[in-house]
Amino acid sequence: MTRMLMVTDAQEIIKRHQAQIITSLKDPDISIRRRALDLLYGMCDVTNAKDIVEELLQYLSSADFTMREELSLKAAILSEKFAPDLSWYVDVILQLIDKAGDFISDDIWFRVVQFVTNNDDLQPYAAAKVKEYLEKPAVHETMVKVSAYILGEYSHLLARRPGCSPKEIFGILHEKLPTVSTTTIPILLSAYAKILMHTQPPDQELQSQIWAIFNKYESCIDAEIQQRAVEYFALCQKGAALMDILAEMPKFPERKSSLIKRAEYSEADTAEQSAIKLRAQQQPSNALVVTDQPPANGATSPVPVGPLSLAMVPSMITTE
Repeated sequence: MTRMLMVTDAQEIIKRHQAQIITSLKDPDISIRRRALDLLYGMCDVTNAKDIVEELLQYLSSADFTMREELSLKAAILSEKFAPDLSWYVDVILQLIDKAGDFISDDIWFRVVQFVTNNDDLQPYAAAKVKEYLEKPAVHETMVKVSAYILGEYSHLLARRPGCSPKEIFGILHEKLPTVSTTTIPILLSAYAKILMHTQPPDQELQSQIWAIFNKYESCIDAEIQQRAVEYFALCQKGAALMDILAEMPKFPERKSSLIKRAEYSEADTAEQSAIKLRAQQQPSNALVVTDQPPANGATSPVPVGPLSLAMVPSMITTE
């Protein structure tokens, strides 16, 4: 009973300090804002993860550009580490991409794809969510990448929903093609081929549209785009064999998240640096300062240096 009361009291203290630290995120001093972010990250656990991540997402819209990359990374790590369920994790990462796409590394959206691929129950939900984001007037290119991958693989799971026919999904994706760079076009071409493969019975109009796009990019100067266009157009001529060649991606092997490993490495590096500093403080310093004190025990100085002589200064941290 006493232990339960102590745990409850500790949680109340954490909540009280948590509110104060969140308020410090809006402090005019950027050093205080950075320290508040570090404290929130350090105090996060399964009991308060949702509250802290939601606060970080709200703060992201108004945060300094110098803090957004670190803020996004910390929110992504916390959402993966303490996610109550995978759908919440997908929501958080998509919000991060939507609000701070320029500061989202490939590791973050790769990790979302891995979770979606490895969890069948999550696939329809993720496909529906990315479709919602793609329907916005302005979409970041990173959102186009993750959406193209997920919709290419799993949009057929939404086929019976209004507005989710293969032709409509293709239209939503293809609207974004003129706005993206050459690194994203290959992902879109792969999505088109997958959508065409999943369209049963075949839609001749959709097939003609997608084939025309492949033909257009067969002469593209970018080697990656050209290769995909040529190969996909050739594969589309194989009829039923296309189903086997463009089959759904297999599950990713279970492995530790690169984001979690990065966080652990950073924490370990910080701890090591702190230990090095502490050891340095505990060692006596060899610094020399000028003093006007006479030699101890009345002894004379072996080297006359006038009224001033040199003395060793001990470390600021000493023991009796």
